[in-house]
Amino acid sequence: MCASATAHGATLSPPLLTFVPLQGGLIFLCSTATQGECMEKRLLGDTLENLSTVGSCRQGCYVFLCNTDRQELHGIYRAACDGGHLLDPAAWPDGQASSRFPSQVRFDVISECSPIRISEIAHSLVWHGEQFGRVLNAEQVHALRMALVRSKAQADPTLEELPRCAPQAASATVGH
Repeated sequence: MCASATAHGATLSPPLLTFVPLQGGLIFLCSTATQGECMEKRLLGDTLENLSTVGSCRQGCYVFLCNTDRQELHGIYRAACDGGHLLDPAAWPDGQASSRFPSQVRFDVISECSPIRISEIAHSLVWHGEQFGRVLNAEQVHALRMALVRSKAQADPTLEELPRCAPQAASATVGH
């Protein structure tokens, strides 16, 4: 289900924002403790402060998951629906009324490749001090997809020739 959730019959409304669709992709962060829930629910989340970024993630947008504890990037995933607010209010509970990560997007697995170390793709990312920008342009998405494909133990014939994404005019970056 990709629509915003309801609580006791009332729709949970996000703050009023206008989302400009991403032209590239987005990296979400997780810990070892939260990665299992991300994969089980096929749901990625972020803080409310990043709702405008997650909300600009449209269905079909490439998304990746970075385990910050292990410094590994996982993929290849695509947004199953537009990003939004509280698609699953029960995700990542912490004794609060709703999720710790209310900016959410559901995803489909395109190919579950072996994870790659962030150090292996550092040259493809934009860095702000010790943090990398999580909003990706089309060229960065292509570079991450190719690195993940190369990481597979066995070649997957459906991924031998991945088309390049259309170039993006400008790339925004967000640090976490």
